[in-house]
Amino acid sequence: MKFSISTYKFLFVILLSLFALNIIGCTKKIAGIPLEDWNQLSEDEREIVLRGYNERQKIIAEERLVKAKLQAEAQADKLFVERKEAIANQKKVAHIYAGEGIYGDLLQVTVEGGQLYFYGKFKNYQPLSFRIANGESKQVSFVNQTGNGIYQEINVWMAYKDGNFIFDCGEKEWTEKYGRKFSFSLGKKRITEYQHVTLSKYSDSKAIDINISIEVIPFDKMHRIIIQKE
Repeated sequence: MKFSISTYKFLFVILLSLFALNIIGCTKKIAGIPLEDWNQLSEDEREIVLRGYNERQKIIAEERLVKAKLQAEAQADKLFVERKEAIANQKKVAHIYAGEGIYGDLLQVTVEGGQLYFYGKFKNYQPLSFRIANGESKQVSFVNQTGNGIYQEINVWMAYKDGNFIFDCGEKEWTEKYGRKFSFSLGKKRITEYQHVTLSKYSDSKAIDINISIEVIPFDKMHRIIIQKE
């Protein structure tokens, strides 16, 4: 069955009116009771109802205030702990770069081959090597050089945590959700290689067919011990 435009307009007005009446009907309350019931109360009964309603609202408001205060205190405690942990981690990373860590705390990562996503297009990039310490999260810059001497650059977040190197982890994510987590060897070889790595299209780099080399950098004292054993 087909209706004319005027019929549709009429039905729309009727539905809109019913919706409005429903809202009005739902909101016609005094002290939490329907207006019809309120009109049947005496003045004394209304006073009792209002007193009880106000007391309930006061209790609800106090409970909300207490809840909000507890939530604010919990959030403040959480931020305090996070700041404390961040400061401790920064000191730890600084000590590692100063040569005061343990074997496995410092990595040399080399990325080459394949393509990365530069401003809407997959392009080649200059091979890149960088160091990263255990507990550190940082951005590294990949560069594409065009034929006319123009450089394009993208920044990609890397992280090293809990014995895993994470390529393209995102600014606030210790995760390989869109990037990739890589383990590595702590043996004599010290170098672990991954070939033809392709990341999710949702990652920042959208890396295609890249090669990643992860080398454990020994500290001076540790390096001398390894040489003696070999």
